Amino acid sequence: MPTVTPQVAASADDAYESGSGDVNTTYEHNHITVTPRYIFQRWQLNVPQGATISSATVEVYCHDGSYDDAHWDIQGEDADNASEASAGADNYDVTGRDKTTAKVDWDEDSTGSGWVSPSDITAIVQEVVNRAGWSSGNYFALIWESQANIDFDVRHYDYSGNAHGAKLSVTYTTGAGVTQAMHHYRTRRA
Repeated sequence: MPTVTPQVAASADDAYESGSGDVNTTYEHNHITVTPRYIFQRWQLNVPQGATISSATVEVYCHDGSYDDAHWDIQGEDADNASEASAGADNYDVTGRDKTTAKVDWDEDSTGSGWVSPSDITAIVQEVVNRAGWSSGNYFALIWESQANIDFDVRHYDYSGNAHGAKLSVTYTTGAGVTQAMHHYRTRRA
C-alpha cells in the first residue's frame, strides 16, 4: 500500500483566522486560548480519485508544553482542489470555505511539546478523494476550529519553513493491482 507524506511548503498553505475574520498567512506561531479561532493547512496530495484510504494522520508542532491542551474540531475543505489562503482584514477566507461532513474532535489535555497528532483523519481524506472532480496532485486542506478550554501553542510554516510546517500522512489502496493481476491471469490462461 502506498503512503504519501507531504508537508506544508509555503506561507499561503498555512493560515490563521481570528474571530473577526482577519486572515494572516505569515504567523510564526499562535498561542490560542479563546474561541473561535481557526487554522488552515493545505498540502498537494498525490492520491488517485476514489482510492480507498487505509489511514490518514496529521501532525502539528506544539511550541510549548505549558500550552498543550488541544481542543479542536477538524474538518476538510470540501473542494476538488483547495486554493491557497488569502490574507486580509475581515475577509473570512478560512471560515468562508465549504467543509466536509466528516469531522474529527481532538479533545486532549497535556499533549506535550513537539510533534503531536489528533485522532485518525481517514474519513475526512476519504470524503475529499471520493469527489468526482478530485485528481491526484490536487490540493487537500484542513480547517481547524478552536473549542472551549483550548490552550495550545502551534508553530506554523513561517517559523522555520519545513522544519515546522504541518505534516500529513496518507496510506491508500486502489483497484488497479487487482485489475492488473486478473488481466495477467486471463492472458496466461488464453
